[in-house]
Amino acid sequence: AAEGRAALPSLCRTETCRMWTLLHLLSIAPLARVELAEARGADVGGDSDAGNGAAFDAMIAFLRRYFTCNSCRKHLLQQVDAGMYNLAAARVGGPRELALWWWRLHTAVSASVAKEGKCKADRRWPAADVCTTCWGGSVEPEGKVANEPDEAAIASELVRQYWPRKPEGNKEIEAKEF
Repeated sequence: AAEGRAALPSLCRTETCRMWTLLHLLSIAPLARVELAEARGADVGGDSDAGNGAAFDAMIAFLRRYFTCNSCRKHLLQQVDAGMYNLAAARVGGPRELALWWWRLHTAVSASVAKEGKCKADRRWPAADVCTTCWGGSVEPEGKVANEPDEAAIASELVRQYWPRKPEGNKEIEAKEF
């Protein structure tokens, strides 16, 4: 841990979980910066409209080289090459589009893994009991979500869940601190 900062325990037990966490953290950093600036009433400026192409390309280049789960990497790159989940719009869009593209991909991968493993649990993130507004507040008796996601609520939940917070006062860490 950095001087003066305690290391936080990880909820991940696998490399794949740590990789997804890193991807979500990287993808929400610009969104967290915009949301924090807006919350303070500050002008975000033109940075939020710069597009996501360079950040996305860097993340994919990293995954091509360092994602050691071969089947995971192959599946991911197939999805990227096919432009799935509205990739073209995410590449030229703002911070929210980048974060939501990675969330859509992760959600699709989780559903696929659940189906292959014949998992009966609803593996979509976030769970409906954690973010009822993310799924329109409608949950079926067996715990499955009945509605389509509210992507604005999902984006806010991504920042809430993944953006690091300062221990004292539970305030968000400034994006420039990283």
